[in-house]
Amino acid sequence: VCHAIELNPAYVDVAVKRWQDFTGLRAILESDGRSFAAVAPQTWLAVFWTAVPTTLCGFVAWNAAVGKVGTVAATSAMYALPFAAAVGAYFLIHEPITLWHVLGGGLIITGILLTRKNYAKRSSN
Repeated sequence: VCHAIELNPAYVDVAVKRWQDFTGLRAILESDGRSFAAVAPQTWLAVFWTAVPTTLCGFVAWNAAVGKVGTVAATSAMYALPFAAAVGAYFLIHEPITLWHVLGGGLIITGILLTRKNYAKRSSN
């Protein structure tokens, strides 16, 4: 039996493969007895699903937004994403809103408003 911890979860597959190569043993998932090789396809499917459709949708949405509202407005909306994520997490998964969230959200909104105000001044001149 080997119990190990990987400091960076992004590299756990590498750590398990190296352990298997070093010991000549087969890693088994304790919860259901599956081998690491049987778990790996699920991992790759999760990585693919997380990376490809979301990245593609984000790329298409970003380009559509820039084409429709311009780079300044699209970038301002991008700056609001962390604030929107915190609010969404509060409602969807009941994450608490802390003082740091409120302060950070206030700074984000202030920055967006200042950017838009300065852009509007320059546009009208």
